[in-house]
Amino acid sequence: MEKIIKFLGWILFVLVILLLFTAHLQRRAEKVVANPAFEIPAEWNAPGLKVTSRNLTLPGQTVPFLMLEDQSGTQNYVFNTKYFAPDATGYGGKINLLVRAGKNGKVKDFKVVKHQEGEEFLDQVLKNKAVFLGKNIFSGYDKKDLDSMSGATYTAKGISTALHESGKNFSAALKGKTAKSTKISLKDIPVETAAVVFIIFCALAVIVRWFITTPLRRFFLIVVLVTLGIAANIQYSTDSMASLLEWQFPSPGLTGPFLLAAILPLFLALFGNVYCGYICPFGALQEILAYLNLSKFHYRPPRFWWVWLRLVKYILLAGLGIWLILSFSRAVFAGDVLRSAFSTVRHPVLLGMIVGLMILSLFFTRFWCRNLCPAGAFLSLFNKLKILARIFPKPAFPQVKPGYCDLGVRHPEDLDCLNCDRCRINKELQSDKDRKTGIAGIIYIIAVIVYAALIIWMGIYSLTAQTGDRSRFERGNSYASLPGS
Repeated sequence: MEKIIKFLGWILFVLVILLLFTAHLQRRAEKVVANPAFEIPAEWNAPGLKVTSRNLTLPGQTVPFLMLEDQSGTQNYVFNTKYFAPDATGYGGKINLLVRAGKNGKVKDFKVVKHQEGEEFLDQVLKNKAVFLGKNIFSGYDKKDLDSMSGATYTAKGISTALHESGKNFSAALKGKTAKSTKISLKDIPVETAAVVFIIFCALAVIVRWFITTPLRRFFLIVVLVTLGIAANIQYSTDSMASLLEWQFPSPGLTGPFLLAAILPLFLALFGNVYCGYICPFGALQEILAYLNLSKFHYRPPRFWWVWLRLVKYILLAGLGIWLILSFSRAVFAGDVLRSAFSTVRHPVLLGMIVGLMILSLFFTRFWCRNLCPAGAFLSLFNKLKILARIFPKPAFPQVKPGYCDLGVRHPEDLDCLNCDRCRINKELQSDKDRKTGIAGIIYIIAVIVYAALIIWMGIYSLTAQTGDRSRFERGNSYASLPGS
């Protein structure tokens, strides 16, 4: 049965890759329509408002903009930042705005027409939109000061960059000029302390595996949780995975989003999936919670249930991946708790899911990792590479028994292996104790089903809101369907 499951799994994997490749070809085949029309939001319209469509010539293309004139003769420009700041990015990818600016260059208003940000983070920035209004984007402003005023989140910085760069380039185009391009030097590459710390932890994880002991591992996980999780919020999630699949990365630099999306997969291709076993803050939290449970009750699912329930995360990965390809929207990942596990901004449903997972982790070791994590399922695929794996100790004893791993891994080359090395250092796991389903098993199975349903429901809910049926989720995309956006 397991061989059949693996065979079907690889067929599904190939199908997803083919769909992804086809989607990329389709995107590249799409041509920019000359002089595309676009509309203004209803709240920008007013009785007697005169709207004139005009064009500007940029290198290689002609792009539209609007001139608005009210009854008092006041004139405003309306333009789309995708033409004038195409590289402005937030945490998840590119951000496009529809900007309304006065002839003096001061921002009157703006709307987010395309983004890949988490809805909670975008909502937080839009609640503080006033900090952007009134800034002169034609003559320039101190973008660093504005970044700090708007909360210094990646989303806020992306919006600030879009306004700053598009204003400068739009103003130059109005004058028939090309904005002066500044040469990029090493000092211009963003460097975050948290990102440097993340690189250090990746290196330490490789070294620690050579000298692993139970006390050392627990200490390492506590430091990872406090440093990378609570303090820095550097957490791999489906957002980072989507950046790789869509080939739309955050701005290059030593920043958390870029390292997670572009560099971490290269690291795992060399060393295998050591991230889930050592560097994932949420995984560390779950394992630490299991250690805090001093009772004798730690449920280990029977082999039969493990074989089937561990498939849930791979089914979620495949389903959400295909959903992403067909919808071109990361709203499908709204149910991934990793997106906001260590953030102060999160949806109430996600907060409830996180609290529930913390409780479950007290009794079912790494419950999320074991059954439900689509991001972890994606990273586990790199276990098939492990180009430099020969320099590392084996993740289990030579005579491996099914009881060696309480997460259900059957052998060292199992795709599911987190490379946590607990089977090498924890003698309590080196026995194949009789495991019965019982009431704990029923709770375990129900919890997996409920959480899988919540993940799917959150994706459906978020996509529905994106089309305008609900305004709570993905509010920033409510203008994404405007022609020319």
